[in-house]
Amino acid sequence: MASCESSSGRMSARILVASLSLAVVFAAVVVAFSHPVAAGPGPLTVRGYIRDNAGNPLEGASITVNIRYAPPPGGTIRSTLYDTSDSTGFYSVSFAYTEWDVGDIIEVIATWHGHQENNYTDATVKPVQHVNVTYAFEIDEYGAGAIGLVVAGGFVGAVALVVLVRRKPRQA
Repeated sequence: MASCESSSGRMSARILVASLSLAVVFAAVVVAFSHPVAAGPGPLTVRGYIRDNAGNPLEGASITVNIRYAPPPGGTIRSTLYDTSDSTGFYSVSFAYTEWDVGDIIEVIATWHGHQENNYTDATVKPVQHVNVTYAFEIDEYGAGAIGLVVAGGFVGAVALVVLVRRKPRQA
């Protein structure tokens, strides 16, 4: 009977050691693959201006502001907010303290008439951070570069041709 008790005691000890080993391995895997649980020192406001390369404001640009985890774990998106630029090109969004941390990357993407530009910076302890986006080209008032000028010029030329043909002098 003594051998049964010692054999069941050894079995219980082996199960306990195996269970503890599995728990340690599981905890190590969870820690290795989880994002750090951290938060900024308070709310974060990201604001700035959207402009063309001549400094003209772009009204109505769709703004996406991403907060990305600082690498590692690889810059994955942590939080996203959206806005639209006003008549001065200004936008502003505010993140809760749980949505960002110092060292994260602030990425601003502006989309205006199908054209996208972006800019980014590192999040610091400052509660307000400015991220401006400047398009690499000037936005003219026709909205499509030289195409507007060509269309307007063609229209003026067509009107001039009609006027000249109608004014043909009569021969007596």
